[in-house]
Amino acid sequence: MGVEKSSRRNKIGINLIKFIEVEAKKLGAHKISLVTRTNNNNSISMLKKMNYKKIANLKRHWYKEDFYMWEKFI
Repeated sequence: MGVEKSSRRNKIGINLIKFIEVEAKKLGAHKISLVTRTNNNNSISMLKKMNYKKIANLKRHWYKEDFYMWEKFI
């Protein structure tokens, strides 16, 4: 997921994730998991505020970049 640079800081990312959580729960999911680059401080801050927990550090995961894996039980 990504938000256009000119639209960031308008809670679009938070609203998208909240929507995904609601829809996933409707479909019977009990957990959301995702990854972010380790240098994406805005996403990391947002996920922490939304009670996501960092569960792994993935070295050279995708395009040889480092990522964190996050999860939240819904």
